[in-house]
Amino acid sequence: MTDYTATARRADKTLRRTGQLLELTLKQPGVYAGGAKQPGVPITKHAWGIETGVTAHDLGVGAINGSLIKSGDRKILMSAFDDAGAALPEPKVEDLVLAGGVKYAIKNIDKVAPAGVVVMWQLVARI
Repeated sequence: MTDYTATARRADKTLRRTGQLLELTLKQPGVYAGGAKQPGVPITKHAWGIETGVTAHDLGVGAINGSLIKSGDRKILMSAFDDAGAALPEPKVEDLVLAGGVKYAIKNIDKVAPAGVVVMWQLVARI
């Protein structure tokens, strides 16, 4: 049986060596206090990753139809671990990623998780 945790660590090591440090801002739900909704305090994590363009080959020909993928969207491969080596919380659509000095909103998330072990996150992000 394959140890996918070791595979995830190797992927993290490769992304650290070849990628850039990304800033992931995880939006948090607000709370109601005194009858008014108070915004949630976002959580910021740092992880290593690679930012590239999105192609039809990456996501399948049918994915690029003007609504799922738009011109200028970026593909971000992000480690399953934060910069301290702890498991990264699962990102959500509309969380933010700072890559190369540009802030992107996450539009699509695909976890690479053989046997249920997250090895890395594949994100589609948009300015």
